[in-house]
Parts: sequence; C-alpha cells; structure tokens
Amino acid sequence: MVMCDNKDCPIEWFHFGCVGLSETPKGRWYCPTCLAEKSKKKYLNAAKAAS
Repeated sequence: MVMCDNKDCPIEWFHFGCVGLSETPKGRWYCPTCLAEKSKKKYLNAAKAAS
C-alpha cells in the first residue's frame, strides 16, 4: 500500500495496483485526486494573478 502525501487526502491509503504502481515511489507521492486538485488550484491562482 502507498500513502498519499497530501495531509488532507480523503482516501489516504491506496493499493499499488489501483493507482498504477508496481513499487514504492521515491520521494513524495500524491494520488490522482489530489494531483488534479493541486493542478486546478495552481491554474486558478495563475489566472487570478494574470487578471
């Protein structure tokens, strides 16, 4: 099992196969849901700064 490094992740723990992993990732790892949310926030912040 692998844990998402987002402290606010609603799921937190994932089976390797369920997230497409075959071994423990090196460094920080974020689940697909948290990565999408992080990208969304980054995009919105960039759009806000450009306004």
